[in-house]
Amino acid sequence: MHITLLGYVCLPLCVLYALHPVRLLQLVLGLGVLDAAGLVTVGNLGLMPALVPAALFIAFVALQLLLGARYDGARSAVRLIWPFLVVAVWGLVGSVLLPDIFAGRVMVHPQKVPAFLPLEPDGSNRNQDLYLLVNTAVLLFCSLHASRRGFATNYLVNTFLVTGFAVAAICWWELASKLAGVPFPDKFFHSNPGYAQLSDQSLGLVPRINGPFTEPSAVGDYMAGILGATLWMMLQGHRAIWLRVLCVIALVTILLSTSTTGIVVLVVLIAGTPLYAIWRRSSRLLAWVSGAAIAAALAIGVVFTVGPTLFPNMDRAVQEIVQGTLEKQHSRSYDERTQADLDSLGTITPTWGLGVGWGSNRSSSLLPGLLANLGVFGTLGIVAFGWRLARVTARARRTAAQLANRRVIDAAVGCLGGHLLAAMISGPTISDPGFFVMLALLIGTVAHLEAPEPARIRPLVTVAG
Repeated sequence: MHITLLGYVCLPLCVLYALHPVRLLQLVLGLGVLDAAGLVTVGNLGLMPALVPAALFIAFVALQLLLGARYDGARSAVRLIWPFLVVAVWGLVGSVLLPDIFAGRVMVHPQKVPAFLPLEPDGSNRNQDLYLLVNTAVLLFCSLHASRRGFATNYLVNTFLVTGFAVAAICWWELASKLAGVPFPDKFFHSNPGYAQLSDQSLGLVPRINGPFTEPSAVGDYMAGILGATLWMMLQGHRAIWLRVLCVIALVTILLSTSTTGIVVLVVLIAGTPLYAIWRRSSRLLAWVSGAAIAAALAIGVVFTVGPTLFPNMDRAVQEIVQGTLEKQHSRSYDERTQADLDSLGTITPTWGLGVGWGSNRSSSLLPGLLANLGVFGTLGIVAFGWRLARVTARARRTAAQLANRRVIDAAVGCLGGHLLAAMISGPTISDPGFFVMLALLIGTVAHLEAPEPARIRPLVTVAG
């Protein structure tokens, strides 16, 4: 066993804040972006940084509940979250039973094995079971804890948004290292031996950047959540200057990463913004969108006018990025990803819609992965959970009197929407604990808005002052 440099820094922090739930959740959000790092390595395995504070938070809230703690909106939170809990239990049970039941009857793409093999109950899906168990516990306990009035949900939303600045800074630092030789601690950010570290890719003249993640597509996925959160918050009327700055930084970072997933999400969000303004029939919103479009057009014009003078290879680099993105569907990797999704969908009929067991198959995108691993019924449970949460969230947002509550809802909705859109394009699962923390903040905020006000006890005797 070997403790990494990151472990020497973060493990003492986890111990120091073991009795401070908000700090632990901040560590989950902050360390969650260090996706390619490990706190402790054992052979070819590495401990994900966010798992330690997540486990400590789960233990803290569980102990509080055992000691009799009660939260204002706990019942509302449980009513919102129970479909997800049922699906999670089905996933854990299915991961044990289904590989035995359908062994040898169906072909799958196993975890970390680049092959198409018959399904076998070899236990290779246990790490996915661990992620599902931890993330479900984080979602449940954080939802309960966040459902009480006065919880620092806005504080945690700010922490999530600040991670966008941190990821962008690391990505730009890595780009400066590849272009100008600036020292970059690659072994610090990519210290987990359990992951394939794809940090030496390039697109023609343009080096691809991973930042603190394992591959460029993960950068695009994470920054899609940041972009979705900032853009949706601004569309809902939150116009702080630093939100606009972060939105632009997220946009530029996605472009610099050359992640096809991130660029597709970027195009969809930009195209959907004016459509949303038109649908809302708000003259103020249309004016703001028009002003932002004009400012963006002017900025692009200045960049492409001045840029080639300062960077002679800029035109060629842009051309290679555009060409590489447009020709992605003709590449070998695209064919392999498409085939993996088709193979995943092909598991539905032989398993009678039950799936092959959680973590037994690895797809290229989210929906085929859910259908293959959870089956039709489990996937329908996830859809039902999302549909009900969306309806209740819309109602709670309309009735929320405090700006702080609306801000949390808007940030969480934008973040979750961006991540889900990226995963639907190219993401086999969503295992980032930070995603479930943001989902829990949304559920907790909606739950305490839906919960009835606590009754006030009138005094039996009034003492005159």
